[in-house]
Amino acid sequence: MIRLIVLVALFGVLARAQEPAYTPRKLEASLRARADQAIGAGKLKEAIELYTGWLRADPSDADAWYNLACCHALRRESNSALDAFETSVDAGWSDRNHPKQDGDLATIRTEPRFIAALKRIKSGPKGPAPQGFKRHDLTATTLGTYVVMLPPDYNKTKRLYPICVILHGSGSSELRHGMYADRFGRADVIFVVPRALHPHVGVTMRSGRAGWTVWPPDPVEEMNTIAMTQHAAWVMQCVADARKRYRTAPGRIFIWGHSQGAAGANCVAALYPDKIAAYCAYAGYYPEKIITDESLAALAKSGVGVLLLHGTKDTVVQPQGTKDVEVRMRKAGVAVTVKWFECAHGVAPEVATASIAWLDKVVRP
Repeated sequence: MIRLIVLVALFGVLARAQEPAYTPRKLEASLRARADQAIGAGKLKEAIELYTGWLRADPSDADAWYNLACCHALRRESNSALDAFETSVDAGWSDRNHPKQDGDLATIRTEPRFIAALKRIKSGPKGPAPQGFKRHDLTATTLGTYVVMLPPDYNKTKRLYPICVILHGSGSSELRHGMYADRFGRADVIFVVPRALHPHVGVTMRSGRAGWTVWPPDPVEEMNTIAMTQHAAWVMQCVADARKRYRTAPGRIFIWGHSQGAAGANCVAALYPDKIAAYCAYAGYYPEKIITDESLAALAKSGVGVLLLHGTKDTVVQPQGTKDVEVRMRKAGVAVTVKWFECAHGVAPEVATASIAWLDKVVRP
């Protein structure tokens, strides 16, 4: 009997040994993630189909309804765009300022239904709130983080290296955008990459990975300028700390930014023109309360070199903003160069090539 039990157990072990090991399947991207990719690539019809499918499963996704409205508006499908925009407001869209400036919605912005939906957006905190409260915005001291990528020969020399700050896009991080240092080449430069100060709740919930943004979660319009000004100060604080820790060349620094990071590069230079030698902004926008005629005049006076890059197929940040600011910069006497690419919002190979050329010519000694 004992031998029989042993044999049965042995056959069980052999059978299990012959079974293929279980390998968990990699989950495919969700309809929402695929829709975001499609709209970023300018594939509007595909994005509409994907957002529509996603919203059947999650009709409470206000951001997806808003993006669907943008797709329809860009295709000049006004009724569908208005339907989606109204639904985004009903689902909880809470930013009253962004739709008024978003070029994607330009074709419906004067429609009575659009204006009425804007008025229904509730600014301020959601949920219960005390009666008659007064809000005051005050800069808070918090703990932030930044990363540094040193040139390969840093420990073999006594050289002083120029600083180039990389500013990441909204929802990205200092590590994900920090990888552009490898893509651009790390020779002869110390790259400093600050993490934006606020968690991007939407990106984190959708993707499951932490994302960071300049903008606080509380959607109060008055805080936008304060938040970007605080972000600029934080960037300069990271630079000052890096100077204490590493052998950095004296004088002005350089900045490369993408999307929100490009807007940050514009604003850091506008607020600290005497600290910036030159910057490269790809797919950026231009906060009007910071990028003023006075700040552009200060850029010109300080001799800050500006390279603006933008994709003509960008549906995330409209190219028109770059066209408009180029006119303003030239009028103010800013040393600006603008280059256009047949691409969407991501850092396409040709954009990376132009960025490397800028680093080689302007940043590297």
